Amino acid sequence: EFYILNEEFENYIINVEGSVTINFDITLYNKINWGYVNGNFLIAHKKFLSFSLPKLVRGNFYCNYYYTKLTYTTVEEYIKKWCTVNGSILILNFKF
Repeated sequence: EFYILNEEFENYIINVEGSVTINFDITLYNKINWGYVNGNFLIAHKKFLSFSLPKLVRGNFYCNYYYTKLTYTTVEEYIKKWCTVNGSILILNFKF
């Protein structure tokens, strides 16, 4: 489904009635122009900073990132810069 969104709806604003999960196995560049997510938004990817974020998440924002050079504060500031989150922002850092 994500590949279809990325290729077919590149020039549209995507609003989601529900939750979104972006897993670490997605390796393509994200050009999706997100509007809002009316649920939770979860992103778990080693290239977290290359993904566009929704402008509004009405639920919680979950982020599992894989950079050892980024700090919790850097990731939180990045999320807040691009996204308004009505719920909580929950961040985990996995170091491999």
